Amino acid sequence: MPTRPWIDPAARSVSALLALAVFGVTALAPFAFGTEVTGAMHGALGLMLMGASVAAVHAFGFRPDKRVWRLLFCGPTAWLLVAAGAVMLIGGHQGSTLS
Repeated sequence: MPTRPWIDPAARSVSALLALAVFGVTALAPFAFGTEVTGAMHGALGLMLMGASVAAVHAFGFRPDKRVWRLLFCGPTAWLLVAAGAVMLIGGHQGSTLS
């Protein structure tokens, strides 16, 4: 049993599914996030896409040598970034409409 549960294949599978879901919805159904792009939406989508990118790296099993990079490219970091973006989107934080 691994000493760090986020290295487990099941955790990597969760990261793969999360990345596919975020990338899929963003690419195939962008209007699922709304019809107007607001400042808050732009920030939330940025967080979600960064999290999905980290999740994809984690899902493929990449493990950097340096500790700082290992902390950045681990499952919990990806999950927190996507969750923070989702909370911003669901929470309905309104920003100014971008032209």
